[in-house]
Order: sequence, then C-alpha cells, then structure tokens
Amino acid sequence: MKILIITNRASTFSLYKEMILKTRFSKREKVELVYADKMADGLKLFKPNNINIIIMESEVIENCNSDGYKNIEKFCDKKPVIILCKKSELTSEKMIKIGAQDCLDKDNLDIDNLEKSILFSMKRFDKLRQLRRQNWGLRNLSEKDPLTEVYNRRGLEVSLRKINKLQKRRLNPLCAILFDCDNFKMINDKYGYSTGDKVLERVSNAIKNRLRETDIVSRIGGDEFMVLLPGVDMGNGIKISEELRNEVSKIQVKNDLFITVSGIVTIIDNGNKFITFSEILKTLGNQLKLSKQSGKNCINYI
Repeated sequence: MKILIITNRASTFSLYKEMILKTRFSKREKVELVYADKMADGLKLFKPNNINIIIMESEVIENCNSDGYKNIEKFCDKKPVIILCKKSELTSEKMIKIGAQDCLDKDNLDIDNLEKSILFSMKRFDKLRQLRRQNWGLRNLSEKDPLTEVYNRRGLEVSLRKINKLQKRRLNPLCAILFDCDNFKMINDKYGYSTGDKVLERVSNAIKNRLRETDIVSRIGGDEFMVLLPGVDMGNGIKISEELRNEVSKIQVKNDLFITVSGIVTIIDNGNKFITFSEILKTLGNQLKLSKQSGKNCINYI
C-alpha cells in the first residue's frame, strides 16, 4: 500500500508515519509513505496507479485559497482522501461534499481511529466507484440506441442541452443534418428485417467514422439519423454532408443491394435562446420529405 501524506510540516509527517507503521494492516502488507508539504507538490507526486490513498491536512487546502478546493477534487475523483482538521473547523462538511471519504479531528488522532479511517475510506471509495460504473452503464443504456450504438432521441436531447450552453457563450454556428435511408421499407419487405438492421448498423458506422469526437450522431427513429456539428457553418456543413452521403453510397449489403441516403442541412440560428430537438426536427423533417420528391441520394439545404 502506498500512502501520500500532504502536510506543511515534516515533523507532522513523521508523527503520522509512526502511527501508520504501528497499525495492524502495516504488519500484514508493505506500506510505503510519500511526503509532500504543498498541494502543488502533492499533485506532482500523485499518480493514480501508484498511490492508494491520500491523507491531507486542511491547512494545506486553505493555504491554496480557492484553488485548494479545486485541486482536491482532482484527488477525490481518482483515489480515497482523508482530511485531517481541527474539530472547530467547518472544513469537514465541505470536504465530504467535495468528495473526501472521511474527515478526522487531528488534535485527537490516534492509531486506532486512523487505521479504521484508512480501511473504511478505501472500502467506501471502491463501492462508490462500482456505483459510478453501474450508473454510467445505465445512463449509457438510456441514451444509446442498442442496435447502432449511436445516441437515441434522449441522448441527442441531453447532448443538445450541453451544446446550447456552449453556443450561448461562444456564439458559434450549429449545423444540423437530417438523413434517412432511401427505399428502406422496400429493403425490409424484400430482404427481411435482419438485413434492414444490418443496413442501419453500416450507415451509422459510416457516419461516425467520418465525424469529430465533438460531433453528435443520433438515430432518432426508424431509418432517420440526425447529426449536429457544433461550430460548422453552412458551406462546410454541406461539404461534410456530401462526404457522408458518398461514404454511405459505398455500402453494399448484398450483391444487388447498395445503400443510399438523402439529407437536408441547415444552420440553427437561435440567438440567445435554447433550441430544442423538436424545433430542429420540425425545421428539417418536412423539408426532407419535399426534397426526396425531386430525387434521392442527394443533399439539399435550407
């Protein structure tokens, strides 16, 4: 076990070290103690794969002013943290809210309660990490389309709320594209639903592989896909749409079955207002239907 101790005084580190080396768990396994006298030095020494737990005095945090509370979150997110503070301080409640696993009264610290706190904090942190993973998995299930593994409508709406906040601050353009697969009903009727599913998977992969990490791809229902391109203007939006259409047109599912898509592109000019998914769909949906009446396997814009 490797423990990082952050305290302003070397003498205090020696005291904590002596107490830890007298604990029962230190007799069962090798314990290595690392010392830092400043938050900045602690951050440099902190490597999640090497450090198992961090013990820190509240004075170290306070000496960093507001940055101290920001920095401690970096520790708390990766490894269990124990804060040592005076009983009269209000630091403990704040530290627990930030993510520390435990707070101890350093004026009444002894070997027994320090050992219990270390073991408790490590166990509690492991359980919280498991819960985070489970919650992430549930959220992923609720926001992703299980067939294509792109966002579903709910995932798109969540992403759009985040984009709205960034757009409002930066006033960057937001390009939206609505695609659907040409003759998809015929594909299902002639080749079966399993082939239809394969088409949707191949189309979504072709779209995903061309886009940036910051772009959003969503299957919003049936054979319809919506793409959001933050910071992209109309000219580049049309260019990207044509590239996506061209990539999809290379897909051959069967000897006599090539896939094509049609799309409509627009720039969402929402000023200082938040734009909703329903508003984007209303803008693009009817226009895509009208566009396909004049021809398929093409991109139009409004």
